[in-house]
Amino acid sequence: MLHVTCTVTPGHSIVRLVGEIDRINVTELVHTLDRARRIDERLVVDLGQVTFSDVAGVRALSLFAGSGPTVVRDTPQQIDRLMRLLDLPSFRERGDGDGRRTDADPPASARSDGDLRGG
Repeated sequence: MLHVTCTVTPGHSIVRLVGEIDRINVTELVHTLDRARRIDERLVVDLGQVTFSDVAGVRALSLFAGSGPTVVRDTPQQIDRLMRLLDLPSFRERGDGDGRRTDADPPASARSDGDLRGG
């Protein structure tokens, strides 16, 4: 199961992913991220609570981050390792983020909240 929250703050929106990303939910995740990108010019994707991602998830995140103004932060070591194995540049190398928390925590209120459940 993957839980996605989007918090709108001045200047950017923060999308937090919690749980597992895999081929079952990756299409819906990218669709959700595309919708979130339309909210603000700058989108921050926080992966700090992602517990697992398969190859499909890592490739989708990499393509999404490279297709528009996106900062990816708090990248788990497992995702960094998988990106190296797939010969994909890390989010840090691409300038998408340094892999660590770079923004202050947003306010507790979230603009949208949803679950992506694998079938």
